[in-house]
Amino acid sequence: MRDPASGLPFFTPRAKGLPEYAFLSYDAVDWIKRNVQGVGSTEEALKLLQSLVDSGLVCHASGSNRKNRRASSPPQVRYGYFIYGLVSPEAQGDKKAARAAFAQDFPYSGDEESFDDDWIQVRNMWQCGKFQQSTVFIEGGAGPQF
Repeated sequence: MRDPASGLPFFTPRAKGLPEYAFLSYDAVDWIKRNVQGVGSTEEALKLLQSLVDSGLVCHASGSNRKNRRASSPPQVRYGYFIYGLVSPEAQGDKKAARAAFAQDFPYSGDEESFDDDWIQVRNMWQCGKFQQSTVFIEGGAGPQF
């Protein structure tokens, strides 16, 4: 996934406040469908991306879906123009060094409100194997909410 020639399309140059390997969930789903054998549908690609989030290898760019967060259920991958990042090997786990590396990789450290003040994300509605074209949800960002 990190390969410069055939990996995910990462944000370049790195934007301030985002992880080094930041990408859009839309791009990840497209990349998975093209590059992972046996995955051909959007639903299958979303399930694989969800498993990467659940295992702590991928995290929302806000840092809010850290594996050890205090939520009753795992965070759901949001499909569309949502920003995620690959978690570096140094940042995986619960040891002090891993937590410090995670905080460096994901500077918002789980503060979704501050992240939403700085970034706008757009969710694609995907149901029954097709886009719901008439519905677009804009989440976060300072200023008026639509």
